[in-house]
Amino acid sequence: MSTSDLTAAIRGAAVGDIERQADGSVRQRYVFRADFPGFSGHFPGRPILPAVLQIMAANQLVEAATGQRLVSSAIERAKFVQPIVPGAVVEITCRRIPGAVADRWETRIDSDRQAA
Repeated sequence: MSTSDLTAAIRGAAVGDIERQADGSVRQRYVFRADFPGFSGHFPGRPILPAVLQIMAANQLVEAATGQRLVSSAIERAKFVQPIVPGAVVEITCRRIPGAVADRWETRIDSDRQAA
């Protein structure tokens, strides 16, 4: 499956519109159904959403919110504490880090209202 196919599939999993918060952060909800292509082969018998696709979804959210292409140069302090399973309600919140030298964002991903 191509990156553009996965990008489109992530967009298709979005529920509702992007929410802009008073603190400048943006939030989007997703539901990745069992037939979502990212679950294919990861892992047989116990599908979970790969971390790389979680990061892709966060990048897409920032790009959609800002209207600018995001170029990720580093990921710092990533911690994946709970698997995201098919059908879970996933909420991704991205916030620009104030005062950062470069345009930097932090992301929180929740699955069924628990940190993922």
